[in-house]
Amino acid sequence: MKLMRILFLLSFLSCFALSGMAMAGSFQVYPGSDLREDLRGMASGPVVRNLLEEFKEKNLKTLVFVTSADFESVVSFYEKTGKRYRVGALERRRGKKLYSAGTKLEEAFVILDGAPDLWTSRLWVKIQSPLIEQVQGEALDREYRNIRPMTEIILVDRRESQK
Repeated sequence: MKLMRILFLLSFLSCFALSGMAMAGSFQVYPGSDLREDLRGMASGPVVRNLLEEFKEKNLKTLVFVTSADFESVVSFYEKTGKRYRVGALERRRGKKLYSAGTKLEEAFVILDGAPDLWTSRLWVKIQSPLIEQVQGEALDREYRNIRPMTEIILVDRRESQK
């Protein structure tokens, strides 16, 4: 009788573990967000740009979605299926004003495949508010243009394509 309970409990727990693994490594579009084909491949922010330049993989895909939902709601949505990754300098910069517009910049990274960091992850998202449609210049000379009061979701997918 005790053995039956233990076996039942183990099978029940393994179902939860398997369903959690099935969810890991999957991307869900934020409800009500729109795909912006015109921003495809454009990655705002130095960390995202550096990572994309470093990867230069033929299977690298980036998609950009935008939503009118607030930043924290979008971050909370993705934290349900992934793990928030804190990038030191970016977290200190979070909430600072954009140089040219006086608008606060908020950004967060969420790893969706269980990897320990962005460099080894094959599937992650960057969430940013506001939406910056154009960035010109480098480092401290950067100029931001077409700043919109929306939340941007950048999907970075480095997984091998399914054939």
